[in-house]
Amino acid sequence: MNILVSDFDSTATRYDFFELVRKRWPFSPEDDPWEKFVAGKKTHFEALGEIFIGIRTSEASLLGLGDSMG
Repeated sequence: MNILVSDFDSTATRYDFFELVRKRWPFSPEDDPWEKFVAGKKTHFEALGEIFIGIRTSEASLLGLGDSMG
C-alpha cells in the first residue's frame, strides 16, 4: 500500500505532486484546469480533481513521480 501526502504549497515537499503531474501530462493552455482556477473559473478542488483524474499511467510510473517530489 502507498499513501501520497502533498501539501500543495511546497512546505512538506520540494515539488508539489499536482505540478509534477501537469508537467508530465500537460493540458493545452486553453484546457488547463489549474489556469482556470487561477482565473477564477474553477474551484481549487475542481481543478485538482480534473488534474488527478486525467492521470493515465502505470503504477510504477506514478510511484516514480511521487518519489521525485523531494
